Parts: sequence; structure tokens; C-alpha cells
Amino acid sequence: MDEFIRQARAAGGTVHASSTMLAPTKDDEPHTEVVGFFYLKEWPYSSGSKKASKKLDILIRSTEIYEKDTLRLVKSTVQIMYFNAHTEEAVPTLGLHYDYEYKIGAAHPIFHAQLGSSSFSVQELADVKFDRVIQEWKDLVRVRIPTVHVGFPAAILSLFADHLPHDNFATFLSFAKTQHLFNDAKARIDCRSAPLNTLDSTCFQAHRLYS
Repeated sequence: MDEFIRQARAAGGTVHASSTMLAPTKDDEPHTEVVGFFYLKEWPYSSGSKKASKKLDILIRSTEIYEKDTLRLVKSTVQIMYFNAHTEEAVPTLGLHYDYEYKIGAAHPIFHAQLGSSSFSVQELADVKFDRVIQEWKDLVRVRIPTVHVGFPAAILSLFADHLPHDNFATFLSFAKTQHLFNDAKARIDCRSAPLNTLDSTCFQAHRLYS
């Protein structure tokens, strides 16, 4: 996370981050919850955008739950909201989240994305210096879109790719490939449940993402 912030700022992107929170979960399982909240202020609409008037404010909340003993990731939710940057009030342009959960419920893809707004607390917004009033955004139909796993590491990688210059992204990608959270995902994601426990992860097929 620190390296993401450093490299994003070097590429011209402003990042405000809350203190990462680690806490035991409230259930009886030996799990640890890791929560982070981030404000990407006035980022370009796209990696090639040069217009000062075409900027986005982006809010991200990442919640990931790990087994304490194995450090296996058993659940993650990454919520992202995009807003027009140059309006008095924060007007949403897109809201989405990426979900993963071990032993997911019936008819749920194991990894999936959904379009829809997220709610952020006053304290969360204050922690990252976001002081605009967020306007209501009507959710679309809650369609679950099967995806590869997109946890916090993949989410920030994709944001870097979409909005910051390509040369800077290449530098961040080179760094990411050396990190366990990127290159050792098979060991970090819980694959004890069929169909992932016998699947060649290099060849995902959509129907195999449902348990």
C-alpha cells in the first residue's frame, strides 16, 4: 500500500489514505479483518487524458478477512465509487464492488463484480479529507458478473492502469510482480472448496466460478 501511494504520487496522482485497521472478527473463527479506506483525488478520466477539467474523485474501501494461522484469504469486498471532481457536490458517475467468499452461497459466482453505490461514514470521509456532499445514485439491477479474483492488490493495479500514465504503470507493475499478494495468489486464496481445488487456474471458465 505504501509503495502504491508513493508511485501514484510520483505519477501525479493524489492519494489520501486512512490508517489501515486490523482486528479480530466477531465470529468464533480465528480470523483477522483488514480494512483500508482511500481517496484518489482529481485523477484523470483515463491514462491518456490531459484535460484539467476532466478529472475524477475515486473512493475505495477494502475489507479483507484472513485466517490467522494460514493467512488464507477467506473473504474480500472492494468497493469503489467514482465522482465528477469539478462540481460543488460529489456527483457519482459509477459505483461497483468486487466480492469473494469461501463457501459462497447458492447461485453466487465465487468471484464477482456488481454495479451499485456504496455508503461511507462521515468519519471515513473525514479521515481521507473528502469534504464534499455525496449525491444519491440509483443502483442498477444487482447483476453478479463472474470475474477473476479482484481483491485490493488487483483493484489498485487496475486503477493505476486506467488513470495514470503508461510508463508509470509499467514501473508499478514491475514492483507488483515481486510481491506475494500478487504473485502468490494461489496460496493466498482459499481453494479448498470445489471447483477451485482441482482447477487449472490458468484457464478459468465462467461456469467453474459457481460452487
